[in-house]
Amino acid sequence: MKHNLKTIWTFYLLLILCPWAVGAKDGPPPKFNPHKIHYSTKIKPEPISLYGNPIQYTVFKKTYHIRHNVKEFNQTGTASWYGKLFHGRRTSSGEPFNMYAISGAHKELPIPCYILVTNLDNKRQLIVRINDRGPFHTNNRVLDLSYAAAYKLGYTKKGVAKIQIKLLSPPIERNKIVIELGIFKQENVADALANKLRKELGYLPKYSVINIGKQTFVKLFLGPYPKKMDLTAIKKTLTKTHPDYKIKHI
Repeated sequence: MKHNLKTIWTFYLLLILCPWAVGAKDGPPPKFNPHKIHYSTKIKPEPISLYGNPIQYTVFKKTYHIRHNVKEFNQTGTASWYGKLFHGRRTSSGEPFNMYAISGAHKELPIPCYILVTNLDNKRQLIVRINDRGPFHTNNRVLDLSYAAAYKLGYTKKGVAKIQIKLLSPPIERNKIVIELGIFKQENVADALANKLRKELGYLPKYSVINIGKQTFVKLFLGPYPKKMDLTAIKKTLTKTHPDYKIKHI
């Protein structure tokens, strides 16, 4: 059975969000010690993450578009927080969630990036690193912060706050491109596509193995190519033989 990247990404997000889906309750860390908060005001521009940055993705029947190459971003809305229920779980970037670190989840900003968050209720401000996707459990919230970040901004007891977001540092775009052809559960299906494309392109796509949960999948891709390379001919061939491909910057 074939699994395209959009399906895998949606499945991965649902794994992350499953506690919300079953109604599990989040909460603060037991015996919270403010001195355990890991915080620095230094901003270190980072390469865009290989995970968590699709062109678009769908969660709970709603589609979101990642803001690639964004330079400026401002937003006002409601922020919530997440804590012990998700502590140690993988974020959308692949990093483990740490409720004692200053981090956050946003639906559309590229990962990782740094934002300035202002609590409009008390005027407190905080620099936050975005490394996750969300919040999805409610429609009226634009930002989900770690418990530590919410503590710093002074709204852990209230649960939500009216906030303003300003993008400070977007991720550094990578300078190479790969063309992802698909993710497959059955290797013979991947082989069939690879052989088909070899006849059209003159060479075989590359293979890689990925693990999602306890299942192993085979990923086919072309490249990497220099970002400035003209890929028109390759795209034209793929559009005819395998239109379900994705361009990814690495």
